[in-house]
Amino acid sequence: MAAITALLNQYQHSNGQGNINPQLYSLAKSHPAVFHDNTTGNNVVTAQAGCDHRGICSTAEPVGYNAGPGYDNATGLGSVDACSC
Repeated sequence: MAAITALLNQYQHSNGQGNINPQLYSLAKSHPAVFHDNTTGNNVVTAQAGCDHRGICSTAEPVGYNAGPGYDNATGLGSVDACSC
């Protein structure tokens, strides 16, 4: 997505997009064939258990998101076909 963001910046002659998610989701809506949704898998990791300097301890618990159809925090828009056509 970094390359696509750079192309958007060049096209719009801006100093930065800020939050480009609204633009990307608009592109996905108008050109759905170029976005390939990731619907399986996850980005779950197990946080390390331990105690902080105050003696407050935590347990090791999984943290993350599962992939699914449409928007999801694990994969966002999925993979993208991009060209300079």
